[in-house]
Amino acid sequence: MDPMSIFSCKDESFEVVDAAAREEIENIKLDLDPWCSIVANSNARNISNNEATDVAPRIEIPSNGIYIVIGYVEWEGNSTGGRSIRINADEQGSSDYVTVQAVSNTSVRHQIVFIHDYSAGQILSLGVRQNSGSTLTITKRRLTVYRLTTSTVIS
Repeated sequence: MDPMSIFSCKDESFEVVDAAAREEIENIKLDLDPWCSIVANSNARNISNNEATDVAPRIEIPSNGIYIVIGYVEWEGNSTGGRSIRINADEQGSSDYVTVQAVSNTSVRHQIVFIHDYSAGQILSLGVRQNSGSTLTITKRRLTVYRLTTSTVIS
C-alpha cells in the first residue's frame, strides 16, 4: 500500500483514499464503527525557529465519545534545541506538549499517545514547535485516531 494514503476501516476492510490529492486544510471524516481508525499521513513541511503551529493531517470527530489519538512526526537532524508535539482539537491544545531535546544531527522520531473524550465536529490535528535556531523540516507526520466508545466519562 502507498504509505502516503489515508486508511479507514469499513466492514472489516480498508478503504484507501489518495492523500496526495487532498489539500492540507481538508478534514478527513472518521467512520462510525467504534473500533474504526484513520491513519492519515502527510508530506514534509518546514517549521521555522520558535514557530508553534497546527499541521495537517486533520481528522473530524463524527460523534461524542472517548478516543485514542496517536501523533507522530519525524524531524530532520539538528543538534540544537528541542522539538515538541501535542494533539490539538479545533486548533487549541487538547493535550500538553511532549518535548524531546536534540541529541545529535540524526533525525528525531517523536510521538504522543493521548486518550480523551471529544465531541462531534471537533477537528483533531498535530501541534508542533521547535527552537533549534533555524528552520527544520518535518519529514514525516501521521495522525491516527481510534474511537473506544461512544460514551463519555461521568465526572
